[in-house]
Amino acid sequence: VGPEFIISENTGHVILGIMPSLIALFLIAGFLLPLVLDFGLMDFFGTMISKFMRTLFLVPGRASVDTLSSWLGDATLGIMITNTQYKQGFYNKKESCIIAVCFSLVSLPFSTVIADQLGFMDKFVPFYLTVCAASLVCALILPRIYPLCKIKNETYNNIPYEEEEISEEGGLYKQGLNNAMNRAAKAPTLNEIIVNGFKNIVDIYISLIPLVLAWGTISLAVAEFTPIFTWISYPVILILELLKIPNAAEAAPAVLVGFTDMFIPSVMVSGDGFAEVTKFIIGALSISQLVYMTETGAVILKSEIPLKLKDLIVLFLIRTVISLLVITPIAHMLF
Repeated sequence: VGPEFIISENTGHVILGIMPSLIALFLIAGFLLPLVLDFGLMDFFGTMISKFMRTLFLVPGRASVDTLSSWLGDATLGIMITNTQYKQGFYNKKESCIIAVCFSLVSLPFSTVIADQLGFMDKFVPFYLTVCAASLVCALILPRIYPLCKIKNETYNNIPYEEEEISEEGGLYKQGLNNAMNRAAKAPTLNEIIVNGFKNIVDIYISLIPLVLAWGTISLAVAEFTPIFTWISYPVILILELLKIPNAAEAAPAVLVGFTDMFIPSVMVSGDGFAEVTKFIIGALSISQLVYMTETGAVILKSEIPLKLKDLIVLFLIRTVISLLVITPIAHMLF
């Protein structure tokens, strides 16, 4: 019920279409998160690859489990895990922000939806490897530049920082197993998991779902019913022309509209008037941008992770530029 910009097929209906999967995901996550967080899984993998993650991405090794959860489940699940770990002292402010915008990847199943929408299922392997390459380069660069580099290494409410225990004796596997067993020994009981799970679900349904509905609808309404994205995309046309991307003027709004929703850019360029290379670039870019307000952006703003809307806009634009520079040469080699 309401004006056209709210109830349109391209605004309110899109958001309502997202809701069932989010509601189901949050319901499952409320009870399954303790299995990931409190029984040693993150401690085991975190210990095994801690030095690798610290050196390359400036985050603890346990961030790899956030990525795996996002990749197999949903990006919002990765953010929920990151937020919980941040509040428990396993991540500081800077680490939680880095993980939220660099490691909460779009799920593999949804990536196939984008590829199918654009007709690239026969090229899905190179398509997804291109996305992975762009995401990896972003994860290497973003932690070292503004705004992430300016965030302080403070913990949530100044609680003690839970440093990963790494020793040279007995090898990383044995150390990781010991850390995992120690974590599992402190795990909550079944009753605690059920009670806390219900509390988490009620909190999510009351506070997060309305926020996702509101942000998502507003963002899509701006994209669909105002010329704002067309206006701000004029500088993008020049960039696309410099990169020799066909249909630069028509594709430019799709580059920026991904901030509202990940699926819209692929819909905008799926018509017959767009070159295959342009479809490939926009499709891979929309997955690599990661920050979109219908889901991940709204969840980050609702969480305790210290990122504001202006930070998300800046990070989205930086991710867009870096991803374009990685994706475009690969696309030109493939087409």
